[in-house]
Amino acid sequence: MDNGYDLSINKYKKTEYVAVEYPSTAEIMDKIDTLEREIATGLRELRRDAAMTIKSVSEINEYVRTSVNPLATPDQLFELYSVPSFDSDYPEIVSGAEIGSAKVTVEEGDVLICKINPRINRVWVVRHNTDYRY
Repeated sequence: MDNGYDLSINKYKKTEYVAVEYPSTAEIMDKIDTLEREIATGLRELRRDAAMTIKSVSEINEYVRTSVNPLATPDQLFELYSVPSFDSDYPEIVSGAEIGSAKVTVEEGDVLICKINPRINRVWVVRHNTDYRY
């Protein structure tokens, strides 16, 4: 500005201001009331859940063990729930000849808990994926 010229863009550029409309105070207070009711409901549910008792798996589940020998039907396909197939969230589809040993059968809805490495959580709910045996 030594020569008397002001070259700043703000002096020559028109700035348009857009009016922002906010909800009324009554609407904001209604929203706060609604949120406070939701929080209170959530706290009641947490307190109720905190009163739950801890039970062992055997207290809430009846374990029935049946097994199948896939080698007896080598051409039949099976859904094989295995640790290696856990990450794909889908059982391996293999023939009885590929399995090689007797396996415990599972039913849809069964919960499988892997105990090989307790530091890694692997819990799998059996779903009916195919018409093959599992």
